[in-house]
Amino acid sequence: MMKKILLFIISFLITLVAVVGYFKVTQKLSSINLPTLPSLSFSDIVRFSRFSLEKAPSQSLVGVITSMEGEVMHEERLATTSAKINIPIPIQQGESLSTGIDGRIILIFEKAAEIIISAETTVNVIQTLPANLVFYQTKGSATYIKLADIPVSIRTRRLLIENYGDITVTLDKVEPVITIAVNSGSATFAYNNLDNVSQVLLVNEGKTLTFNESTRQVVQEY
Repeated sequence: MMKKILLFIISFLITLVAVVGYFKVTQKLSSINLPTLPSLSFSDIVRFSRFSLEKAPSQSLVGVITSMEGEVMHEERLATTSAKINIPIPIQQGESLSTGIDGRIILIFEKAAEIIISAETTVNVIQTLPANLVFYQTKGSATYIKLADIPVSIRTRRLLIENYGDITVTLDKVEPVITIAVNSGSATFAYNNLDNVSQVLLVNEGKTLTFNESTRQVVQEY
């Protein structure tokens, strides 16, 4: 009998200590004032993150328009339409340039590349990081001159070009045909045929390649 009473008292004391301890901890926690966290919108996250829609990466190269003639249009990173410019302006990653019927531009990325944009041509500046320059030409004719060891790539429709010298890329106004003249150096062309099989072709100086967008094949190389 005495043993049962002793076990009851021990159990009661353990329970009492646990209850008292719980309430003391609860009281301490309730007395702590937690700081109020500010609410963050999506625009705040973009503004404070490394990626910026408004600004190009700090390490990206900035292009300089050294010559411009006729009608020249410029589209900023966040713009949805192009605006006419009358004087040369810095060109950054994510922007684009277009020329009118009488337009012509010479754009230089120092110690990297020179782009000569002919009339009625649009060139999008996709990437200008020191590791690689990438341009996307959607119409017209432009000459791309590699000035250093930095890779210069051009995307036009379904054709990807790696330029190792001086090339001129021309998109036909009517037919789905792209003509690339290798003025100096060489260039590598890559595309997927209609069977979705990757094709890679190296073209050397003095050669011209014609690519049909519809059939996805090289029509002529001369």
